[in-house]
Amino acid sequence: MVAPAPLEGPTVREIRATDLPAFLAARPDAASMGPYLLRQQTSGIGTGLVAFCGEELSGSLELCWTWPAEVRNVHVVETWRGQGIGTALMNAAEQAVLARAAQGESADDGEPADDEEALSLQLRVSADNAGGRRLYERLGYRPTGVRTTTTFSSVDDGGAPGTATETEELLVKRLEP
Repeated sequence: MVAPAPLEGPTVREIRATDLPAFLAARPDAASMGPYLLRQQTSGIGTGLVAFCGEELSGSLELCWTWPAEVRNVHVVETWRGQGIGTALMNAAEQAVLARAAQGESADDGEPADDEEALSLQLRVSADNAGGRRLYERLGYRPTGVRTTTTFSSVDDGGAPGTATETEELLVKRLEP
């Protein structure tokens, strides 16, 4: 199935409880992600951003209020890839970081964040995610050379336990107000 091109681009906003059915319809493989983003937002730990094209959820991301702020869990629904959804989500995340910095928000430890931290946004991209890496580098994110490899446990849809290993690299962008 090929999604229609958005007429005016996606609408990106903070996730709401009323978005959960659309989230589940778009991401049945990640049933817990919508409620997780909502909990992070409610607690003030992060902000869940969702992109809609018309009434259809087309993507999402988690913006963590660490210093520097960090983008995690970026996802664009497969039928909407290549249509500017990832760019719109990342632009909205950058604007949220700039707005928070302009308000003089403090770092996690209660101390004011320095300008470098307050005006930076970081993310980790998996070594096997070439498309995501191209997007982030096109948007100005630069590799730091810091790589991490994590092995984690999982349970598949059939209930069988397993493990997976992922290597990621940290990318950072200095934002301009």
